[in-house]
Amino acid sequence: KEGLWICSIGAGKSVTASIISAYEAHKLLCLKNPQKTLGLASKSKIAVMNMSISAEQAKDVVFGEIKERIDACPWFGQHFPYNSKSKSRLVFPKSIYIIPGNSKQTKVLGYNVFVGVLDEVAFFTDKEGNYVSEDVYLAMLRRAQSRFKRFDWRLVAITSPRHKDDFSETKAKDEETFVRRRPLWEAKPQDFEGEAMVDWQPWPGYTDPETGAHSV
Repeated sequence: KEGLWICSIGAGKSVTASIISAYEAHKLLCLKNPQKTLGLASKSKIAVMNMSISAEQAKDVVFGEIKERIDACPWFGQHFPYNSKSKSRLVFPKSIYIIPGNSKQTKVLGYNVFVGVLDEVAFFTDKEGNYVSEDVYLAMLRRAQSRFKRFDWRLVAITSPRHKDDFSETKAKDEETFVRRRPLWEAKPQDFEGEAMVDWQPWPGYTDPETGAHSV
């Protein structure tokens, strides 16, 4: 239910976020009565929420990717087209919403968040500039857990690392979290053809997510 993608800048984090968001919205719309199935009051709003560092990035980058992906998918247009009058979010039938937000907007946590995507979560700050990555993640996690205990809600954090002790590296040690790392040379190998790669050396205390081996 919890996933963490630690990727370099330019490795396709916003594309990954858009794929997850569109797919999970599709699954919700496939339910005859999502509110009844998920144990909510009739017509309660169910949110697929994307949160980013800033409101501009939330709306223009990741939300823009999600909208373009849905616009390019005939299934949505044929079966459950969103309300074209709404510009700040995607409003689907059955009270399914795709909503952008940012780390400084606590009001977005008032929704029934069935899917949360936290883009560049390691860089989340409050209005005073303090890092609040863990606070925002836990707030969304508790909301999903409390409302959808028996169901497969999703909480996905996608970020480039900030330093070895940041939120992403700490969260990567959580055994209940699905973790994937993707450096730029794996995401875009064509950009590195013919170049010699220097052996990467882990920092002291680093745990390999695949093997569990510890460096000293």
